[in-house]
Amino acid sequence: MILTVNIGNTNISVGLYSLDSEGKLFFTVACDRKKSDDEYVVILKNLFDLNGFPYSEITGSIIGSVVPGLTEVISRAVWKLTAISSLVVGAGIKTSLDIKTDRPGEVGSDIVANSVAAIKISSSPSVVVDFGTATTIVGINKKQQLTDVFILPGIVSSLNALIQDAAEIPCVPLFPPKYISGKNTGTSVNTGIVYGNAFAVDGFIDWFRKEYSVPEITAVATGGMGELIIPFCRNRMIFNSHLTNEGLYSIYLKNCTN
Repeated sequence: MILTVNIGNTNISVGLYSLDSEGKLFFTVACDRKKSDDEYVVILKNLFDLNGFPYSEITGSIIGSVVPGLTEVISRAVWKLTAISSLVVGAGIKTSLDIKTDRPGEVGSDIVANSVAAIKISSSPSVVVDFGTATTIVGINKKQQLTDVFILPGIVSSLNALIQDAAEIPCVPLFPPKYISGKNTGTSVNTGIVYGNAFAVDGFIDWFRKEYSVPEITAVATGGMGELIIPFCRNRMIFNSHLTNEGLYSIYLKNCTN
């Protein structure tokens, strides 16, 4: 079994894959920069035990991280639990992803993994959207090259900032609006956040369609807030909550198997 760990700013998503089948087990834990490697060992062990999985069956591990301070902590935790050294996505790792940005080294491991997984889903030009702590929108052209990355404030992050900085904006729960309405503060904020993000995503998809000179484009999405926003997008989107882990698993296979 191969362990995949995606360390994000808000959550750490963990996936387990067998070499001859689909993912077997997925779970998510809160990202806590203050926890030690020993504390993460306890968390991982308890989750494996809770799901009845013998972690002794893990034969390989890969980590993708956008939280540098936690990368080594989680690597040590995996080592203490499994006696396996983790492959870490970064310089020198084979991904088969052709990144055509000004500074390819700045592209985060989550974006790389998402793009690798999206290319497996569709060979046509694609837009990959990750509704996470930040909302990232990535374009992959017909040559399977990553050409552009757009980064927007995440849905929850932007809502929290609005509540914190605007004295008269109350704490508003996010929910699927029945229709566009700005008749009171609550609906104004909720509808603005949900439809505003949907409109933004649709706008970037339309831009990529024009930029790549294609009539159709495949849109692939992931991230915790995706299921809230996607129904309000005009463009059809393929949603995969485990997209990043799928990409990490593919990267592992490119580096650690013949």
